[in-house]
Amino acid sequence: MVAENHKKPVPELVCNNGDSVTRDRAKIVVSRRLPEPVEARMAALFDVNFNRTDAPLDSTALLSALNGADALVSSITDRIDSGFIAQMPAGVKLIAQFGNGFDNINIEAAHTAGITVTNTPSVLTEDTADMAMALMLSVPRRLTEGARVLLKDGTWPGWSPTWMLGRRLGGKALGIVGLGRIGTAVARRKNKAKGKSGRQSGGRDNHGSPASPSSDSGIHGSGQLAACITAKSEPSPTDGIAPHRGGSIP
Repeated sequence: MVAENHKKPVPELVCNNGDSVTRDRAKIVVSRRLPEPVEARMAALFDVNFNRTDAPLDSTALLSALNGADALVSSITDRIDSGFIAQMPAGVKLIAQFGNGFDNINIEAAHTAGITVTNTPSVLTEDTADMAMALMLSVPRRLTEGARVLLKDGTWPGWSPTWMLGRRLGGKALGIVGLGRIGTAVARRKNKAKGKSGRQSGGRDNHGSPASPSSDSGIHGSGQLAACITAKSEPSPTDGIAPHRGGSIP
């Protein structure tokens, strides 16, 4: 692990009565590169061992880096199973997962070992919904395919009536499988794009039940599979499916 250790003077804490006390700075190991403002803030608060190469660390390298550490800031690429947790130094009492998912961590083993596990829930809802909308636009309009054609030799053969014909999205019905946080955010974007226009969006939640009405989002329960009606006056079989089902890996 190519690391950079940031050590600062022991901070002085001021109590309400004006007395000052000192405490040791927590020692943190960060397994992957984080956004620059995050790393700067961490370096100001803790003694941090950063992975400057951003290369995924194997178990041996990560365990070695944890010697003398108090906490591990992990990511989804780190396999923190029961075997890894059993070998972690006793001083490590916190695994702070950078991200919403934590399928890579054996939560039960961490609990048994007295290690707290945290994550950042719901932070990617809006971003994932943006990506879903981008993909729904790129597939029928063949954006990725067209980009590959241009990258072959950097030239364009010119327009022709039948070259790279795609399909329009207007008048299509959108199916959202799993109307949870992300699915609802996708439906909300569709409604905003259409200005709602009096048309409804509906769907089923992640448990297979009709979604509850939502007055602010324009999303209403439906007996059909997440039928988000765009320009059609009546529900019809969906022309597009956007899966948003959650779940952990065994």
